[in-house]
Amino acid sequence: MTGLARTAAEAPLDSSGCLTEYRPLTSRTILNKVTSNRGLPFSHAINPYRGCEFGCRYCYARYTHEFLELGTEEFERKIYFKQNAAWLLEQELRRLKPGTEIAIGTATDPYQPLEKNSRSPARCSRSLRGRAVSGWES
Repeated sequence: MTGLARTAAEAPLDSSGCLTEYRPLTSRTILNKVTSNRGLPFSHAINPYRGCEFGCRYCYARYTHEFLELGTEEFERKIYFKQNAAWLLEQELRRLKPGTEIAIGTATDPYQPLEKNSRSPARCSRSLRGRAVSGWES
């Protein structure tokens, strides 16, 4: 197993008694630089989760579970949430220019059922509100 897959495999279970597993994932960064030739209205993205409980069959993000050495069928059953997302965002926002456009949830839905407990995207949104950046939610 590679580094990210090993980290995911060793993550403790943060849910019990339900069909969906939630596991914390240690991350070094929460803010991703977006490179696109499509003229997207943002230059950075925040994706606080890997996997999505909604499990839309057409979703292009399903293949990202392959980076965790998991099958695409596990995309909606094994959800990984990035620990300390708001704190990481606070640190990374200091390096951005004022007015930088940031999207939340470009790979998976940022407001999943887990959100009622983790509040990760909500905390990230509060961090954005306190800065001179623009938040754009998909």
